[in-house]
Amino acid sequence: MLDELESSLQSLIRHGNFSERNRLVTISTLSSKNQTTLGAELVKSLKLQPGMRLKQSVEGNRIVLEPLEDVGTAFGALKPKRRFRSIAEETEGMERGVGEDAAGGE
Repeated sequence: MLDELESSLQSLIRHGNFSERNRLVTISTLSSKNQTTLGAELVKSLKLQPGMRLKQSVEGNRIVLEPLEDVGTAFGALKPKRRFRSIAEETEGMERGVGEDAAGGE
């Protein structure tokens, strides 16, 4: 019986994930650059996207990661009044405007 339990646990550890009291638990390794990978199941269940920011905190002996709302989505309703122009386009427009002013508003 103990051998079966140990074998099952080893299988779960080998595959890197198992459920612990209705929690999704994954196992990862910390690299020499202090980096780790989030399990695909975690990413999918929390609908995380590449580039999302995560708040990191310590609670007792636990590391807690919390997804942060993207500021861009919070202000997504705000649209620019005019399209972005390159510096060259802005300079050209200013020069045209100055030229028209100098010519008497033609």
